[in-house]
Amino acid sequence: MKLNSSTQIFLLLVILSIAVFSPSLMNLNSFWDDEKYIFSNPYFLLAPSAFSFFKINSPFYKSWSLGYAIIWTILKIVPNLNILFFKLLNIFIHAINAFLFFKILQRFKTNFAMIFAILFLVHPQNVETVSWFFQFFTLFATTFALISVWLFINYSETDKIKYFFTSILCFIASLFIKPIAIFLPFLALFLKFPQKEMRMKKVIFISICLLFSLALGLLTKNGNFVMLENSNVKLTGISEKTKINRELFYSKPSDEIINSSNTLVESYHNIDQKKSGLSNTSLDFDSFSIFKQAFFYYNTKLIYPFPLLFNFPKLNTSIFELFLGLIIFLIIPIFIFFRTKIFSKALFYPASFLIIMAPYLGFQYIPYFYWSNVSDRYAYLLILIFPIFLGFLLQALNITGKKAFNFTWGVILFFAILSFQYGALFNSPLKLYSKIKIENPKPEIYALLYEEQLKNNLYEDAKATITEAKLKYPTNSSIIELIQRHEILKNNYQN
Repeated sequence: MKLNSSTQIFLLLVILSIAVFSPSLMNLNSFWDDEKYIFSNPYFLLAPSAFSFFKINSPFYKSWSLGYAIIWTILKIVPNLNILFFKLLNIFIHAINAFLFFKILQRFKTNFAMIFAILFLVHPQNVETVSWFFQFFTLFATTFALISVWLFINYSETDKIKYFFTSILCFIASLFIKPIAIFLPFLALFLKFPQKEMRMKKVIFISICLLFSLALGLLTKNGNFVMLENSNVKLTGISEKTKINRELFYSKPSDEIINSSNTLVESYHNIDQKKSGLSNTSLDFDSFSIFKQAFFYYNTKLIYPFPLLFNFPKLNTSIFELFLGLIIFLIIPIFIFFRTKIFSKALFYPASFLIIMAPYLGFQYIPYFYWSNVSDRYAYLLILIFPIFLGFLLQALNITGKKAFNFTWGVILFFAILSFQYGALFNSPLKLYSKIKIENPKPEIYALLYEEQLKNNLYEDAKATITEAKLKYPTNSSIIELIQRHEILKNNYQN
């Protein structure tokens, strides 16, 4: 069936998004650190209003002000929402992003606009972002970034100033939800318009966007913006100390409760700042080694998304990653240039990769991306350029028409299966930790697996995990602490 209307295509994308990422709907418990950063987060529990996150002198002032305000509003309006709602929300926003990507490609008369949008939708790299509710910030920030691009294209075609200013506002909104797209305006350089005057307009657009981006970065450097994710502070003790649960807060938060909690949140805020010390420098010596790891890690996983595992880049880049990364980043673009003789097509992938991934590659322009080089969810924007890059490659290989159509659908089917399989693994922490322990047996993995085994009443398995961890890391402080805790639990059980 041929899909002619935008409504039909949008519904198709929503259905595909639900089907491919349905494994995330199977686990309706608080997921990963969602409890810590969302449901038990003192910023959400104690903030008197959504505007508190925007007040510079407020202890509730946060780096992702608009993102926090949106989540606060959702929790305030419907305080007892099931986790299913939030998971469906992520899946739906992901489908919206795929649809916006389709509309942008359609404006440039791309023959495979819908297929490329579906390819972005089902890419295995998106599993973590879509499954993890805290990544709502990533998804929604991308939505506004894509709307900004779409509005700028409208401006180029109509020359209506309202589209220009609305595009700027959407870019700013994207930054204040989560600043993942700080350098995205540079991609406007690749947008080709028939009007010669658009060259200057592109420069003006990029300059204005980057001024706001720079202002955000400077505020961060001065410590005014502090990223909660940058801190290893545990909220368990805080929530116990305050004795304020969600029902009490959202039923009728009195001024007395809010005022008495300001000291607590202020203290938490200050700890946050101290914990972000590493990333408060503009350029770290270790940034170069981080850049190398992240550079080859993301380059290879874009086209070769293996291993499908919640894993960090290895300390040492393997020969395979080095070889494949260089082929993808350097050799293929050169090949595209010699076959098409179009420099912009050859430059598109390497330039877009650096533009999108610059904040994540170890150069600390964005201080609150402390974990930026270590996981798939940070490559969400990067997946947008993969279908276009694949299209250029197929054109260079002279694979067009029905052959290109069939090949792309084959990739889509393969990626959809991989995404579904990885989603089933990622959304089952017990299975995931068990597999990671085999592939990458670090002390923290033993601790996570032990906790999950206790949660599932697998006491014998938990005992075996402790024994194995003790043999493998006898002097590790985390493992020693875990063993001590295990002994206390064992004694309490025997008593």
